[in-house]
Amino acid sequence: MLGVGTQMLVIAMFIFSMSLVGVFYPYNRGGLLSSCVLLYALTAIIAGYVGGVYYKMFGGTNWVSNVALCAVLFCGPVLAAFSYLNTVAILYRSTAALPFGTIVIIIVIWALVTFPLTVLGGIMAKNSKAEFNAPCRTSKMPREVPPLAWFRTSIPQMAMAGFLPFSAIYIELYYIFASIWGHKIYTIYSILFIVFIILIIVTAFITVALTYFQLAVEDHRWWWRSYLCGGSTGIFVFGYCFYYYFIRSDMTGLMQTSFFFGYNALVCYAFFLMLGSVGFRASLLFTGDACLIKPEPPAPSPFIAKIKEVWKTGHEDEDFVLLVSWYYRPEEAIGGRKAFHGAKELFLSDHTDKCSSATIMGKCRVVSLKQYESATQEFEPDRVPVFHPECIGLPSSSKKQLEGCHFSCDECKREGHPFVPNKVQTK
Repeated sequence: MLGVGTQMLVIAMFIFSMSLVGVFYPYNRGGLLSSCVLLYALTAIIAGYVGGVYYKMFGGTNWVSNVALCAVLFCGPVLAAFSYLNTVAILYRSTAALPFGTIVIIIVIWALVTFPLTVLGGIMAKNSKAEFNAPCRTSKMPREVPPLAWFRTSIPQMAMAGFLPFSAIYIELYYIFASIWGHKIYTIYSILFIVFIILIIVTAFITVALTYFQLAVEDHRWWWRSYLCGGSTGIFVFGYCFYYYFIRSDMTGLMQTSFFFGYNALVCYAFFLMLGSVGFRASLLFTGDACLIKPEPPAPSPFIAKIKEVWKTGHEDEDFVLLVSWYYRPEEAIGGRKAFHGAKELFLSDHTDKCSSATIMGKCRVVSLKQYESATQEFEPDRVPVFHPECIGLPSSSKKQLEGCHFSCDECKREGHPFVPNKVQTK
């Protein structure tokens, strides 16, 4: 679902980009539909890769079923709805029915382009080096969730999460529906693009806020909740379809009703997948945030901590309590800073403390060495001189610990030892 949702987001961004540069002629709706089909086929690799990466990060092993699910998660409902709607159009002898040749071409595109690209994306994800860094230490025994108020359960939270983004796009929905199902022409793509960006931002923010409140009451089951809350806007849009059909439009009959609700259901389903992925990703970035903690004098720099849990003390006038695990700079650890330590290198410890939310100075980002290398592509480890144990008089016990390492120094070269590079890379 995350892979297909990300694919839908990419398709939407491509459609808006081409609309803004004037690729689509407003009076030619067939061009827009053809572009959607082509973009879906070509972006299938995104669904396979993103879905596979998350599947690998979460410990999945059944790759065949994962790739197959990515390939049919959206195409399956589309095929079922299209088969029914096209049959109705044929029975009514409507020109909306697609000819047999067009159906064959679409099937061939899916079989020869969409499905192979999905498989290729899954293979790339399987061979990737993606790894899941849990925001806190987990245990095999699930923690007991305390009793929750009714408004903190899934359905009320989905209603709250879906209403705010829906209210941001409510006005534009009428013009879009009037353009698709009526006789009006919609040409203001720039305004529609701005509304779409607002929809994405509001969805991410409201999902993060609800995830925060959920974790604050010690309910750790936020993964599916964040996805459902993010995608709930699609349910509100489908509810608007009933309002538009019965109040705003004059459509009647089996064919018009089937086409209106059938195709709108597919669009709302795509919205659900897309916004659900946005909500989950935003919540995943939120959990386990690293933050700067106000230092106590005479400490010159703020402390750095990873947030593990958040809860309310029960008093309305008090701050939230944070359970954090500390990062230490090399100079704060035993042994101090060495020549091979990076300027911004940190050590994550097992030591945890409770502190007030009032001590937070701001958010910071802490990445692993592997993530830093992949992001910058310019990482060069520090180079420091090392010597043979014999050259610096180490005892025999220390020599055994260094067996298998290749060292050299100027003293070794003068004594005729085999030449080995005089520097060794350390990370």
